[in-house]
Amino acid sequence: MLAEIGRAPLITSEEEHVLLKAVKEKGADCDEMKQLEKSNMRFVVSLVNQYQHRGLTLEELIEAGKASFRKAAMDYDLDSDNKFIVYAVAHMRQGIEYAIINCTKDE
Repeated sequence: MLAEIGRAPLITSEEEHVLLKAVKEKGADCDEMKQLEKSNMRFVVSLVNQYQHRGLTLEELIEAGKASFRKAAMDYDLDSDNKFIVYAVAHMRQGIEYAIINCTKDE
């Protein structure tokens, strides 16, 4: 999985806006969401690396980050002055921390 991440092409902010608009119209299971997710996976992995060794495996952290990223894409206000990735980071941090807290409760 990690080897594939480095091969995904990056997108421009204009392309990102088009993808986000399509996601808003079509929902989280559309091809545009998959493309948006793939193009941002390097960032997701970079972020989740900050949370390693806190009770979840790297794969579990990545899944929590991806789920939070998808939620952020669905909730993002296209007319916002903030960049999407700034908005998504807050969602991903919260989702990852929530997953870690729930993991430690089960122990």
